[in-house]
Amino acid sequence: MKKNYSLFLIILIAVFFISCENNFQKSENTSKSSPDKNNCHEWVFLLSERIDTLILLKTNFTSKEILKKSLSQYNFGDSAFGVLQKKTKPYIDLSRLKKEDQCFIAHNGDYLNSLKLLILKKSPTEYLICKNDRDSIYCFLYKKSISIKERSLALELNKSIALTLKEKKIDATLGDLIKLAFQDKLDLTKIKKGDKIKIIYSEKMVETESLGIDKIKGIIYTRNDKDYFAIPYTAPDDTSDFAFYDENGNNLAKFFLRSPLKNGRMASSYNLNRFHPVLKVIKAHLGTDFAAPPGTPIMTTAKGIIIEAGYKINNGNYVKVKHNNTYTTQYLHMSKIGNNIKPGTKVKQGQIIGYVGSTGLATGPHVCYRFWKSGKQTNPFKEKQSIPNRLEDKYLNDYLQIFSEIKFKLDKISFDNQIKN
Repeated sequence: MKKNYSLFLIILIAVFFISCENNFQKSENTSKSSPDKNNCHEWVFLLSERIDTLILLKTNFTSKEILKKSLSQYNFGDSAFGVLQKKTKPYIDLSRLKKEDQCFIAHNGDYLNSLKLLILKKSPTEYLICKNDRDSIYCFLYKKSISIKERSLALELNKSIALTLKEKKIDATLGDLIKLAFQDKLDLTKIKKGDKIKIIYSEKMVETESLGIDKIKGIIYTRNDKDYFAIPYTAPDDTSDFAFYDENGNNLAKFFLRSPLKNGRMASSYNLNRFHPVLKVIKAHLGTDFAAPPGTPIMTTAKGIIIEAGYKINNGNYVKVKHNNTYTTQYLHMSKIGNNIKPGTKVKQGQIIGYVGSTGLATGPHVCYRFWKSGKQTNPFKEKQSIPNRLEDKYLNDYLQIFSEIKFKLDKISFDNQIKN
């Protein structure tokens, strides 16, 4: 019933808008005092009467030819279809209709059975509305507004988060976002007895239809009677990166990512006595090689400032990043350096700085990841990840106020396994 009402409103808006548009166009060159197309209240009564006389059909068309054949039943010939195709081209290519594309046809049901409106659903929020008015066709894009709905959820877990959400018919993206929030703080791949989770999140909605998860606003994960918090925060002046923090303002992500590639295979590790595959001699390998297909994005493993970006004979295309007064990293053999990556550029952890290649002294596509501590190259995997990754003091009070507000709301959620609006 709600969907039919929604469609009725779209048709009402369609005829109202196009009738006003026509009225505006006809009177545009005749008088400066002509009605404005945004002020056509006198049409409302007439429009409701006209809509009541239309017969509405909902269908799907898998090709332009099938649509053309169907419209021909409503006194809409080849010439008119040609005009329609030109008018709709900026919005929807009728030659690329898919099976899931919805279409609504409205005709007046008289002896002529003439087409009045054709409504094509472009997306959950956009409808292309075309009106057939005698010898003219008018088209415009109607956009539904998107609302953000805050929701809360409490779950007692006895299986994976993914399976639990699937059972509850909740968007799987929420599970991915939960794992992303806790990063290395918690291993959520194995659920332990007694694990519980409370979440506040927001969802994008168009009327009663969900467009997916918007963002997480706060999480408490309870394991072994200990609460683990994940609260998102970005500094008011936007100088700190968006991240999830605990109750003390500690970033849940480690200062360094383990790899500069999302999906890369470690092909060669840090080795002081490696046999060089190109030079055919024993030569220290002061980096870690990650193999991946050419063009795979390379990420900086921590936030910092680009201090070098260019080409050298052995390095090929490379980028060097200074993270603080102690740590620096370098990424070699890129096929190309990322857009706007140059000395002086600030980068965030995980930001793409280039793409895998085999430039310089390399036998195949990979990135050689190099790691400096206090000016000396070292093995990043033997470095203890105890580098402080805490909010700066100037942001801490602001964060703790937000944390307190979110925690208050989380504490009020009960474990009844129901989503709350």
